[in-house]
Amino acid sequence: MSVRWDATLRQWFPPELAGEELLPGEGFFFYNPNASSLTLTFVGEVPQGLLTNVLPSGLSIRSSIVPQAGSLQQLGFPAEPGDAVYTFNGTTQRYTSHFFDPFELRWMPEEPRVEVGHAFFVYKEQPNEWVREFSIIGAQISAP
Repeated sequence: MSVRWDATLRQWFPPELAGEELLPGEGFFFYNPNASSLTLTFVGEVPQGLLTNVLPSGLSIRSSIVPQAGSLQQLGFPAEPGDAVYTFNGTTQRYTSHFFDPFELRWMPEEPRVEVGHAFFVYKEQPNEWVREFSIIGAQISAP
């Protein structure tokens, strides 16, 4: 799906896609053709309890449901041999590729790190679920 902003009319087109809901754990690609930075603000409640992010086989765009920065291991991401993750580097304006090595059972060349609210492309050979338990009370964060 593709939606674009018309600066002259100050609205999104096509309008039927402009109101699509973006759920925590999902992601999107936003292309800013201007040299100036933009601030995008998202409003909603922080999900709590047992949270499941479905990771389909193939390529998808995902993010952590829990608003927390860290390495994928710290965030409880279910890495499996053959997985690939592509994170965007805002400084270089390029993607960094990370592959989960089936022999060393670790990310190569390094483990991906994501920031709060940053989505990434993920390729999985087999579908899986990214399960976390989160509570704002006492900031109890755990990964099974």
